[in-house]
Amino acid sequence: MPTSAAGNEDVSARLVPRPRGLTLLELLVVLAIVSIASIGVAQAWRGDADRRLDRLATELRDQIEVVRVLARAGGTAAKLSWDAQGLHWHGLPDAALSELPRVRPWPLPDVALTLEPPQSALVLGSEPMGPPWRLTLRHGERARTLAFDGWGAVRLE
Repeated sequence: MPTSAAGNEDVSARLVPRPRGLTLLELLVVLAIVSIASIGVAQAWRGDADRRLDRLATELRDQIEVVRVLARAGGTAAKLSWDAQGLHWHGLPDAALSELPRVRPWPLPDVALTLEPPQSALVLGSEPMGPPWRLTLRHGERARTLAFDGWGAVRLE
């Protein structure tokens, strides 16, 4: 008859091997850790060029919206043109929005802009409605598109 005294344990119970492996809970914890780590790697892998292209597209969208408001308020037309050196705003009064750069160099090398329908410049008139257009910024294989439906705000696609 076994007692609780020291040295009275059942030796056969100690010699039986325990089952090995992962429980379901341990497996789920490992999967969660791996998925969180892979998200971090994917964000780091995205690259600086993507972030700079996103920032350029967002800033350009905001500038276009501000210039649309200025053109409507002043009853004038403003024009955005571009070349290898960067972006150029024309037709804005010098006193209007001094923090808006009239000439802005490209923050990335080899950025290309295409306007649909094809035109040499984007003209923003004094009317709230205008013709729809799509302005696509390309840098290598990356692209961001600004779209205007003729009535609403400029959106980033």
